[in-house]
Amino acid sequence: MPSKIENSRHCLEYLGAALRKIRIAHFHYPLLQAALERYKEEDEDGLPHISIQAHFEGIVLCVASAIDKTCEAAAFIWEQPYKRNSILGMINQNFPEVKLGEMIRFQKDLQEVRNRMVHRNSEKIRDSSGWYIEDNLGVYSGNRDLISYAKTALDYGDKLNIPIRSLQGHQSPPSRNITEA
Repeated sequence: MPSKIENSRHCLEYLGAALRKIRIAHFHYPLLQAALERYKEEDEDGLPHISIQAHFEGIVLCVASAIDKTCEAAAFIWEQPYKRNSILGMINQNFPEVKLGEMIRFQKDLQEVRNRMVHRNSEKIRDSSGWYIEDNLGVYSGNRDLISYAKTALDYGDKLNIPIRSLQGHQSPPSRNITEA
């Protein structure tokens, strides 16, 4: 069984990895923009060019991973069971300036898009104005075109910087537990 010191080291590694994932997502964004500009036509299978898919998925998967890593570390530091939505609620409560609560619908949608990318196929729909990600849950009503969705994911990832940096300093446990939404 790992010691508290070993667990603390793993926790710091998770937080460092979360920051790195956010940086990787930012790396993909201008490449996604360029690919969308360059490859206007679908490929022979009726799908977006592989560059578009790769950079879009890179953003979604990296931000989803950063969320998970941040929540796992926070659960350990705050000595709470790992339940993503509950921990995100605690982060929102303890860091109100981050305003993650405003993005809870997007976070749920992002996780579903991520699950589809990993376990099935994430449908991309094309119309005259470009490529769109399918609406999975109906919980997020924001723009679903690939570039807007990717930008919202980056904004969400950027908001995690404040709690991540604070958690790296091992803040005290929150004052109260929030049950899973």
